[in-house]
Amino acid sequence: MESGNLLKEIEDLLTRSKHIMRSAEHDGRLNLALNGIKETRGTLELMSKIAVTLHQIRAQELEAERVQTHQASEVSQQDGLSKLSTPEVYMLTCMPHKKL
Repeated sequence: MESGNLLKEIEDLLTRSKHIMRSAEHDGRLNLALNGIKETRGTLELMSKIAVTLHQIRAQELEAERVQTHQASEVSQQDGLSKLSTPEVYMLTCMPHKKL
């Protein structure tokens, strides 16, 4: 089952359990209403666990992108430095120390 279908199924389950809960409460069938509340709570707990997991996955993806971008930047700088001659590298290293 695909994740989109799974989320839809969970949402449908939540809707149905809420409907049963409200109907049972309205009819005075309190035991059935309490079971509806338990099912609704369980479904909400499942949805919140899924949301947390999705958030953690997205945070990991963003961190991986950040690391990859940083590494690409370092490689680009190294490539640029490798094109410099020895005197140019020397001048570059001395420049931050030079006072104007």
